[in-house]
Amino acid sequence: MSTASNFILWPEVPGHNKSSTYALHAQLLFTQWMQPDRIQYFQLRQLENLLRFAGRYSPWWAGDLKFLETLPVGGLYAEHLAQVPVMSRESLQKNSQKIIIRRRLSNHGRSRMARISKHGGPPFKMMVTGLIDAWNDALVLRSLDWSESDVSIDHVRILPATDKQKPGSMKRRTILPWSGPIHVISAVSPSTDQLHELMRINPGSLQTEPQILEALLEQALLEGSRPQNLREIRCRGAWLDPELRKLAEKAWGIPIIHEYFLEEIGSIALQCPENPVLHIHSEFVFVEILNEHDKPCTAGQTGRVVVTPLQNFQTPLIRYDTGNLAEAGGVCDCGRTLPVLNGIFK
Repeated sequence: MSTASNFILWPEVPGHNKSSTYALHAQLLFTQWMQPDRIQYFQLRQLENLLRFAGRYSPWWAGDLKFLETLPVGGLYAEHLAQVPVMSRESLQKNSQKIIIRRRLSNHGRSRMARISKHGGPPFKMMVTGLIDAWNDALVLRSLDWSESDVSIDHVRILPATDKQKPGSMKRRTILPWSGPIHVISAVSPSTDQLHELMRINPGSLQTEPQILEALLEQALLEGSRPQNLREIRCRGAWLDPELRKLAEKAWGIPIIHEYFLEEIGSIALQCPENPVLHIHSEFVFVEILNEHDKPCTAGQTGRVVVTPLQNFQTPLIRYDTGNLAEAGGVCDCGRTLPVLNGIFK
């Protein structure tokens, strides 16, 4: 295990550069098959590390996490979390600057402020690190493994979070030395311009969000346009309208891969490559599906999605209510042991 100097116990992280991404990706290929009780054991150890750090260095969290003072090291269980109040989106928006911990951590990389502008209400800022970037890249690599994608193809992203609010497109870095270039098309450009740029690049993969994709597909139907090399559409967000899947099939004959993603957290779950469910990224987030009495839902029950990112020590979001509802799943017959969500709802 990693030492406590960087507060990352699981999965192990050698640093915050490219080696981190490769090391995390290699571990993710293994952890997706781990026994569920082992996954939860390591989750809880990492979660305890996060909570102890937040309780020690954040005045915001100190009171809510006081119970840790009498808890032996390694003694955290899932039921202990019930002692921590659930954080609402409104609370995060109002108090984000109070939640931020500015203590620098070794091996977490350079800190930066990220502007969060969705969900209504005023935009707010969070602090994230290079380690979070490495995690995001590693999860992208695992998603490519699941879909058996050719990483050498050109990729296009139309995502507000990566957009500098300038029309047109630009090439960005690649994740792997041997992977194809990533082209970023501006999310503020009109859908007609986005479509024409997409046709010009003619990528093998498109990553975007539901609202942007819907406008693209409707424009494509009007023009009769289809990128000939396009093989997959990765759509990230919370709820995915089944009608959007039908529209993608009608316009381009391509199925959508759904990624449950929130701007303030990152990737929470990804559509199973074999079944119409989503697998939670348990190595990155601790997810609770809670009923109206704030008790865990069992398989088949629907409840609100409460998430604790396990790796963001600069802006610890502990028991964050996403505002989404989800149906808790059971065991997926694909063989992956990561927890299952049967669906995400508005």
